[in-house]
Amino acid sequence: GRRKVMKMLKNMMHERLAEPKRVHGDFFDILVEEVKKEKPVVTEAMALDLMFVLLFASFETTSLALTLGVRLLTENPEVVEKLR
Repeated sequence: GRRKVMKMLKNMMHERLAEPKRVHGDFFDILVEEVKKEKPVVTEAMALDLMFVLLFASFETTSLALTLGVRLLTENPEVVEKLR
């Protein structure tokens, strides 16, 4: 299931990158804007993972969502450093 969702999210990301004038006004737009920056805080892969985790967390428990958040931070120490 994760592969299908990630493929769908990736397609959505590419559609939004290809049509910058079309605004949806959602969190995904914020991530797309960040990815387009010259020095983005998050990469495209990180943005897609974040969207997946947020979708997943809306259906799962808080403890699982926190575990996934900690995992993502552990895998991306540059983000942790920027947060500090």
